[in-house]
Amino acid sequence: RREAQCKDLNGKSFPVEHLRKRRHRAALKAMNWMYKFIVRDDYSVLYELGDDMPGIFFECWYTSKDRKIRNSSLTRAKHLCIKLSENRLQICDDMIADGKFPGRDEFFEFMFLTRCMNEMEMDCK
Repeated sequence: RREAQCKDLNGKSFPVEHLRKRRHRAALKAMNWMYKFIVRDDYSVLYELGDDMPGIFFECWYTSKDRKIRNSSLTRAKHLCIKLSENRLQICDDMIADGKFPGRDEFFEFMFLTRCMNEMEMDCK
């Protein structure tokens, strides 16, 4: 059985399976680094950047075929969704207590978080 090969721009051949494993290792390494970056300083980056952060891991889970990448990204997406939704609910509760109401941005952020949580079969109550 011949192993599938592909060529780079210089014409050098590489085994497809080797490149696939290398790509998956790189994706896991990048996800590890990004997760550590997001949760450092008591989740300050998560709270500053909002729903884009769990969204990255959600999209990795949603689109990847690799079991390791899916499991790792699912765990992290769930954790970040919970932390962010708790933070945002507290902020909205404080706004309401001060006589203000959450705006359009808060609404769409909650909608995206709810969609992610629903797709990951989490409790959305």
